[in-house]
Amino acid sequence: MTATTATTSALVLPHGGPPDARPARLLRDGVGVRVRDRAGRTYLDAAGGLDGVSLGHAHPDLVEAAARQLRRLPAGAVGHRQASDAAYHLAERLTATVPGFDQVYLDSCDSAAVDTAVRFARYHHRAQGRPLRRRILAVEGALHGCTGFSAAASAQPAVSHGFADPDAGTVHLRRPPHRADAGAATLVGELVDELTAMIHELGPDTVAACVVEPVLTAAGALVPPADYLPAIRAVLARHDILLIADESVTGLRRTGPLTATGVLDPPPDLLVLGPSLTSAHVPLAAVLVGPEVSASLTAGAAVVGGFGHGGPTAGHPLACAVADRALDILAEEETGRRVTALADHLAGRLAGQADHPAVREIRQEGLLAAYVLHPGDRALPYDSVAHQAAELAAERGLLVRAYASAVVLAPPLTVTVEELDDMVARWDQALRALPAAPAAVEPKGHW
Repeated sequence: MTATTATTSALVLPHGGPPDARPARLLRDGVGVRVRDRAGRTYLDAAGGLDGVSLGHAHPDLVEAAARQLRRLPAGAVGHRQASDAAYHLAERLTATVPGFDQVYLDSCDSAAVDTAVRFARYHHRAQGRPLRRRILAVEGALHGCTGFSAAASAQPAVSHGFADPDAGTVHLRRPPHRADAGAATLVGELVDELTAMIHELGPDTVAACVVEPVLTAAGALVPPADYLPAIRAVLARHDILLIADESVTGLRRTGPLTATGVLDPPPDLLVLGPSLTSAHVPLAAVLVGPEVSASLTAGAAVVGGFGHGGPTAGHPLACAVADRALDILAEEETGRRVTALADHLAGRLAGQADHPAVREIRQEGLLAAYVLHPGDRALPYDSVAHQAAELAAERGLLVRAYASAVVLAPPLTVTVEELDDMVARWDQALRALPAAPAAVEPKGHW
């Protein structure tokens, strides 16, 4: 092991592909949009950790909130008629801040929160006397996590094949078009018809919920046309099927608004928020529960028993205290306006790279952007052009997140114009360093 990196170690490093000579970066500290490795080399974190470092690394207000809570109450579970004051207060703040929701379940990570949302949906239907409603609809190309239900909903080989819960009962809908694709409006109509036909084929009385991402990050920041989600919502509502919105990435100002599904009327029945709640400083996620499901939690206790769920670190008081302080910043309208202004600036910079030979398409929604690259002649996801480009970027002091054929940028929302320009310039250098390769079959999988 060198001072900076390691190829093998006691620590399991997921999503790294087959063992090879490429070293892993060992990060030691960070502040703002920068992190530093053991050798003292500094990187601009354009990946935002894994899309969750919303307010930058080591935000002083969040560090202070954590220190105060550690001195006050360093541990405390939620359940069995007991919770920490920090958890109770955060739940009240979230329901007051995000319209359309009555209650909150606090979880330890976004993957687990998607699993929890599925359990809420199935519990709701049992409480309403519909125990056969267990199937979950999901969308091809989405990424919801690596645990049982969330992995099955993801339909991504790297996280689901051999790992997903075989009894998850998940059925996948065809991937929507990107809003700029030719014929996107016509395709939305076809997808709505397919959804209706699928529900009738499965039997409406067997489907509990549909889980969606407003932006399909792993599919290269794919933004469906504006009428896609409202149309899906309407079909689901007609069949008493719940809508679960997974906003682990898009929630809390990543795209500008507080949530990307805030325009839906009615709102989603369940909404998942992820690591941005604490700027990923401490593990936390949340499931926001709409009024219909909330009513079932009360009614269901007498019908099917209480909602048996939880864990010793879900809704940890330390994480809740940090999230409470983060919300002071993220809930401010000024934060949304700042993100919109930065996104406009970023769009101008991205446009200058659209003609690069390796770039097939550039997509953006707020401060979430993706370069969809030509796949080249590599057959394995871990050896895709996108992963090559990400390694070249790291060599130039820039961290990005690579999928099979796309590289995603999700910098902290606190990034400055100058830092954005620096990120784009380093990424441009990485693109120019890519070796020329002929087009071939796009690799399967998203990593």
